[in-house]
Amino acid sequence: MSLLLLGRRVWPGIFIGAFGATGWTVFSGAIDIPLATTLLLCSGIAGGACLQALLGAVMIRKYIGFPTPAERIDDVIKSMLFGGPLSCLTNASLALICLSLSRQLLPGQGLSNWASWWLGDSLGVLLIFPLIAVWQISSAKNPIRARLSVILPMGIIILISILLFFQFRADQWPHRSSQPGTERSQADLPG
Repeated sequence: MSLLLLGRRVWPGIFIGAFGATGWTVFSGAIDIPLATTLLLCSGIAGGACLQALLGAVMIRKYIGFPTPAERIDDVIKSMLFGGPLSCLTNASLALICLSLSRQLLPGQGLSNWASWWLGDSLGVLLIFPLIAVWQISSAKNPIRARLSVILPMGIIILISILLFFQFRADQWPHRSSQPGTERSQADLPG
């Protein structure tokens, strides 16, 4: 979404954010891998996030246009699909390749990891895009009060979703154990 709003010049911010999110997971102790492998893994996943954002922005601009006319619901839905589920295939796939090459996936984890990554990224776009579409409407057609009537409930839904995600992650995240032979999978990096 930032590429749509601010242009291609913001890709370094996407890279830094994705690199930091992946690095946070690795350095939090959830994964124990060498520093060089960590940097390559974080760079690969961050590069995938940039490519995904660029692909989504290009598809939306080429096939629908931006800002998306919010009066035409079919254009808003197409934009959400191009920017969400379709473009989010990119980083889910590239992250899976990076995790496999860095040997962070156990046999049989690929599909569930890919699906989790794709779903997380897609839901993020599907939650945020309507907020941006509403905000792009000119103030003459939709005053601030009308915008806030959409943005505030969506913001609350997003906040609840984030809190539930972190609760689920805390309950399900693989942790290293001090007892030999009880280590769990190291593959579920945040998407």
